Amino acid sequence: MVAFDGKIGVMWSKHDPDVSGGDNTAAFYFATHTDGTTFGTWSTVESVAGPYKCISDDHITIKAPGDGSGKLFAAIKSSYEDDKCGNTNHARDNDTQLWLAVRAANGTWSKIEYGKVIDDHTRPALLLDTVNRQIYMFAASPEVNGGTIYVKTTNMDSPSFTDQPGLGRPFINNFKPLVLNNASTTKQTVNGTTNLVVVATDNGYYGSYAHNVIDLPGQAPPAGGTAYTFGPAADTYVSQASPTSNYATSSSFSAVGGTSSAKQAFLRFTVSGLPAGAVVQNAKLRLYVTNDSTSGGSFNSVSNTSWAENITWNNKPAIDGPLLATLGAVTINLSYEVDVSSAITGNGSYSFAITLPDTNTNTLGYASREASTTDNRPQLIVTTQ
Repeated sequence: MVAFDGKIGVMWSKHDPDVSGGDNTAAFYFATHTDGTTFGTWSTVESVAGPYKCISDDHITIKAPGDGSGKLFAAIKSSYEDDKCGNTNHARDNDTQLWLAVRAANGTWSKIEYGKVIDDHTRPALLLDTVNRQIYMFAASPEVNGGTIYVKTTNMDSPSFTDQPGLGRPFINNFKPLVLNNASTTKQTVNGTTNLVVVATDNGYYGSYAHNVIDLPGQAPPAGGTAYTFGPAADTYVSQASPTSNYATSSSFSAVGGTSSAKQAFLRFTVSGLPAGAVVQNAKLRLYVTNDSTSGGSFNSVSNTSWAENITWNNKPAIDGPLLATLGAVTINLSYEVDVSSAITGNGSYSFAITLPDTNTNTLGYASREASTTDNRPQLIVTTQ
């Protein structure tokens, strides 16, 4: 169960371990109840994984970043390691045992492999460091009884464990006679003020507990901030291959590198209504991916804040401001946040450009303000104190 964005969310698994040959209707599901609505009123059920034979087990942990993005992160486990699911003589060693499941703002879910059956992980735990934008995922191995608690980390905005194959890094070691399992931690997000602690049970000789700590960098954001959300006054892209064409009414905008076929995207926002004397604590640009790419783009400020939405390659504004941020690989149907705090000082007009290096020809796409789904449109979220 998780509380987020004025809702209560519940995730559950459909899993019958007694079905001979494996449960063909195994699945993970999720639904929400909005605060203040009639008791018993729930959203349409979202499919997290499945239904598919043996895809689920009863190991679930779910966390919310608490940033109003609608995103959620969950650690889930399959039953592929069971003999009833075809794992006789290790036949399923290369199938997935643990996933990180990610919920986008529109309620769609994607799965990222954490470990395979051969890694024998069990009882996953999850922590979100929202200041440093890091996910910490813990699990015990081996599955039967336990042994050592392992950890893998990844970026919240573009999560992937492909660079961390295998068990992960030992976090709470199995020094005899300890046999560690059931990693547990706080439900809240963590940061450099709280740090991070995980506790695990000892199923061995002592029947005790063990723990470990990570001293996280950075500090918690100041309390009491007020968030203001703004939609773009204009957004579009321009194409070097079609230098006189404009894409003002397109439902998405693109960026790609190249020396003769580049595309560049532009966004303009008007920030208004911030109280006199308010100090900008942070500013985030939230974008929804319509075409995935190995790069989420380079984000620069643009001094020209009066360009028209029907600009073309021939009359586009100069990208003359500093580099604000870069994003790594991005996944389709997920939302990402870009820190543009250094560009936002208060009320006023602000422009941004999104580009890819000349060597990157993997086209990037984001939903524009003309997107049919309101929640997918760009947002500038300014938090003041």
